[in-house]
Amino acid sequence: MLAAIGHEDASWRPGVRGELSLSMLGEALDSAELDPDDPLCVRAVASMGRAAAFTGNAARARVLGEDALRRARALGDQDLIAHALATTLWQGLSPQTAPEFGTRCGAARDWISPGQCRPSWSGCVLPRCIRLHRR
Repeated sequence: MLAAIGHEDASWRPGVRGELSLSMLGEALDSAELDPDDPLCVRAVASMGRAAAFTGNAARARVLGEDALRRARALGDQDLIAHALATTLWQGLSPQTAPEFGTRCGAARDWISPGQCRPSWSGCVLPRCIRLHRR
């Protein structure tokens, strides 16, 4: 599971297809048989959401990402919430999603500062998002 999460975290980039990461994460989740609220499961689902976004399947990315974010918030783990929130920011920006993503950036600003960037926070998308929201 950790290897599949690590692969996705290392390989997601605009212009790089997410099919391999999505497949690896799906297989890892299926074989691990974790409780849906296990933090490792939530992290993997969040990563799957971002991987799905890089396959062009925005609908699947949104379903996976929103589910992971909901579960991360229920667990109350700041690092897990940050990972889930950062991965949802790649679901595809559109006029319909822009207000929601702007609100997320504002909410993130309230509980994280740019100096708190951690490698596990998906390339530190959150601090950049926060800086953009403050403008």
